[in-house]
Amino acid sequence: MSLVRARGELENRSGSTTGMARAVKAVLDLRDSGEVRGILGSMSELCTPKDSRDEEALAYAMGGGMNSIVVRDDETASQCISWLRRNKAGRATFLPLNRLQSRRPGGRSVMVSRQPGVVGFASDLLDYDNSIELAVINVVRDTLIVESMDVARRHMGGVRMVTRTGSVVEGSGAMVGGSTRTNRPQFGGKMAGSSVVEKAEADVDR
Repeated sequence: MSLVRARGELENRSGSTTGMARAVKAVLDLRDSGEVRGILGSMSELCTPKDSRDEEALAYAMGGGMNSIVVRDDETASQCISWLRRNKAGRATFLPLNRLQSRRPGGRSVMVSRQPGVVGFASDLLDYDNSIELAVINVVRDTLIVESMDVARRHMGGVRMVTRTGSVVEGSGAMVGGSTRTNRPQFGGKMAGSSVVEKAEADVDR
C-alpha cells in the first residue's frame, strides 16, 4: 500500500472523530510545549491493559473515553477549553482530578463479577498510576469484561459487559457488536489505523 493511499484510507475512516482527534493532539501539544501546565495526558496514553488478550475489550469498554484528557484541576481544563475555542481547534473532554466524583463498582455488578466466565472489572484490568484512579473509574465505571457473548447474555440486566472480542451488552439490555472498519482509539495514544500509515512509511523507507 502506498503512503498516500494509506494516509487517505486513515483520513476516510476517521469520519466524525477527526475533530476530536485534532483537539486531543492540540491539547497534548500544549502540554509538550509547556504552554499550559497541569495536562497529564489522554486516557489512552495513561492506561495500558495488564493482559494483551483484553486490549480490544478494554478499548470498547472505554469507548470515546480513551480520548478524554486528564488534567490536574478544573482551572487547567478551563484554560485548554478557552484555547481550543480561540483557535477553532475542535472539542475535547477533560477529566479534572480535583473535581471528579467517582465511586468504586457496587451492587449487582459485584455479584456478577464473581461468576464463571467473568474476567473482571475493566478498572482492575488496566495498569495506571494510582493518582488517576478517579479518572479511570469515571470512564469505565462498573463495566465488566467477560469471556463470551454467552456469558454476557446469562447476566444481562443492570450490568454493562464487554466481551473479549469487543461486543457490548449495556445495562439497559442494548447489545452492540458485529464487524467494523471504523476508527477506534488505541492504547499508547494512537488512533486506530495509524499502524496502516506506519507500515506504509516503513515500506517507503526500505
